[in-house]
Amino acid sequence: MTEIMKSEIFFFIASIGFTIVAIAIIILIIYLIKAVRSFNALVDRMENEIDNLGDTAIDLVDDIRSSFIYKMIFNPKKKRVLSAKIKNNDK
Repeated sequence: MTEIMKSEIFFFIASIGFTIVAIAIIILIIYLIKAVRSFNALVDRMENEIDNLGDTAIDLVDDIRSSFIYKMIFNPKKKRVLSAKIKNNDK
């Protein structure tokens, strides 16, 4: 075989190899983009759930503060403070 024939075979095989590698890289990039989009959607859903959880926690605290037991336990302290202020004003 002549040198020109060998170089033509080399470039033919190299171009096929480059094409296969390029296609593999394109497929890898496509899967990577899909994974990033899925991850982004997951993070968005998690942020929304965290916001909902915060709203739920605020509602729970409001419910607890308006409950009878909470008022029964913590309101007497306020009355004691008020009675102490009244005693200080009498002096």
